[in-house]
Amino acid sequence: MKRILLSTLFFIFSFISFAQQPNDCANALTVCGDSDVVLDVNGPGNNSNEFPNSCQSNENNSLWLEVTVTTTGTLAFTLTPNSTNITEDYDFFIFGPNTTCGNLGPTIRCSTTNPQSSGQANNLTGLSTSETDNFEGPGAAGNSFVSAINANAGDTYFIVIDRPIGNSPFSLTWTGTAQFADAPISQTPPFGNGLDLTECDSVAPFNDGQTLFNLEENTPLIIGSQSNVAVAYYESESNATIASSPLTSPYTSNNNGQTIYATITNTSTGCFSIVDFQLLINNNSTTGSPSNLELCDDSSNDGVEIFDLTTEEAVILNGQDPANYTVSYYEQPGDVATSTNAITTPEAYPNMSSPQTIYVRVDDNSNPTCFGETSFTITVNP
Repeated sequence: MKRILLSTLFFIFSFISFAQQPNDCANALTVCGDSDVVLDVNGPGNNSNEFPNSCQSNENNSLWLEVTVTTTGTLAFTLTPNSTNITEDYDFFIFGPNTTCGNLGPTIRCSTTNPQSSGQANNLTGLSTSETDNFEGPGAAGNSFVSAINANAGDTYFIVIDRPIGNSPFSLTWTGTAQFADAPISQTPPFGNGLDLTECDSVAPFNDGQTLFNLEENTPLIIGSQSNVAVAYYESESNATIASSPLTSPYTSNNNGQTIYATITNTSTGCFSIVDFQLLINNNSTTGSPSNLELCDDSSNDGVEIFDLTTEEAVILNGQDPANYTVSYYEQPGDVATSTNAITTPEAYPNMSSPQTIYVRVDDNSNPTCFGETSFTITVNP
């Protein structure tokens, strides 16, 4: 499946060390919009793409981009390796306009100049409006820049960014006047916790930074009133960009504060943007293990006595300040989660049976949605 992404003035690709599906002409990343993106790029892809070109090189460690122009202008860019070391050498090849992967035709622009061999002062390369040559290289031939393309609205080009040996990060800065299609964006701003999801730690072992989240809670917030838009969720920005390993709900978080990346894709054009948010976990109140309570039956021998359920409250609070927590008692376990039908007089409670289980809920007054649970038994001895 072809993936379409947003670029900005600084269209950033980062080579990091985990696996990524190979990038070829058939699944070229199409540039649109004006937002940053991070990628892992490595290897020549699944197809050899031994394309004809005037710069005497081929695909080695490459990234394929597809650019469709929406506003007529000059197509130009500067590729800047993150390292200023003159040995960090990038080449590029451009095909088009309006070719197909099965019939690319010859390159219309390419540069395979080696900046060290040609005595350049830096290792930048790209398309420039101040250049007149369309092809240069290999080795010492050229100055690493060739002429910009006069692109018309509707023209589509394939750009192959290639490093002959090895990988290293680089940025791509669009410097021409040609413009690309916009992509949908999140209708809820990610800043100000607009998309952050918060849950109580409901998965044992508790308070370990892992619990269940329904990521799709954010889908209507992200889409808003936009039409023909789909949202998918990923653990990394790289996975989001190449649509690798989408997440499903319920999703178990890896840690408290984990960042999730959502793609917002126009299902008609394929253009997408990426927004991120955090998964936040509130720890449940901790509870101690109260002792069971026993009383002797009185002379009535009816098996019913009056219990003070609060006698173990200090143990239940487990060192937490009673001013900051509320302890409640229940006859049915299902009432604990909903905080309904609490025993109204726990200091003077007549047992219903013997033995009988009493269920306890401990609420943090500052965050009552996250609570701790425990239980103990009460018994009337004859």
